[in-house]
Amino acid sequence: MGELKSIDVMSLAKMMGMFGVVIGFILGLFLAIGFSVVGPLMGSLSGMDISMFSGLGIGIIIVLPVIYGILMFIQGLLIAIIYNFLASKIGGVKLDIEG
Repeated sequence: MGELKSIDVMSLAKMMGMFGVVIGFILGLFLAIGFSVVGPLMGSLSGMDISMFSGLGIGIIIVLPVIYGILMFIQGLLIAIIYNFLASKIGGVKLDIEG
């Protein structure tokens, strides 16, 4: 049984940031599809001009991965820093790793 005594801060932050980019891209795809399907339907039902939604789909596919990537990078930094502090005080997570 081994103990995880510390986590490399930048390593976790980069990995979490990349997870955020992937999750943001997937979510952006779903939202873009939703806007492209629901937007025209809502416009035709309400008689509103929905031209402002036309560029939203592509924009959201670009913006969400960036936002999620940055936020999860920061989250990874904080998690690693807090874990390292607490692990030094109360002990780390015990892991059973077979090698």
